Amino acid sequence: MNLKKSWRIVVALGSTAILALGTAQVAKFYLLSGAYFWIVYLSFGLYLFVFLLPWLNLILPYRRNFHSKSMFLFNMSTGTLLLWIIVLSIAPNIIYLDEAGVTSIPANVSLKLITIGLLIIYYILSVILMILAKHI
Repeated sequence: MNLKKSWRIVVALGSTAILALGTAQVAKFYLLSGAYFWIVYLSFGLYLFVFLLPWLNLILPYRRNFHSKSMFLFNMSTGTLLLWIIVLSIAPNIIYLDEAGVTSIPANVSLKLITIGLLIIYYILSVILMILAKHI
């Protein structure tokens, strides 16, 4: 098997795993807990783009030419990754189970910290790839 091909597979699998972990953690804190799921209903599902937009970063290493539309989408997806890092960093270590904030369970703090670390690494690599793509 070609080294370049195997490297692309490793990057794709690693990126997918990091994004899946990040999506799960952000959804646990800001979609499934408390009254946040009402935002999805009242915004007709537009709030779900916050959870789906970073998945566009999976295309970034495999693009050859970049137009202004694709660079705008990649800037948005990378910015949403930064939003994920910020909201996970400031989120309390409690997951609320109801809209009133009465019933709660403790969050897995170590998994939250690992997710934040992996998302920071992925964010930095995405920014570096975007800078390289702009100059190429």
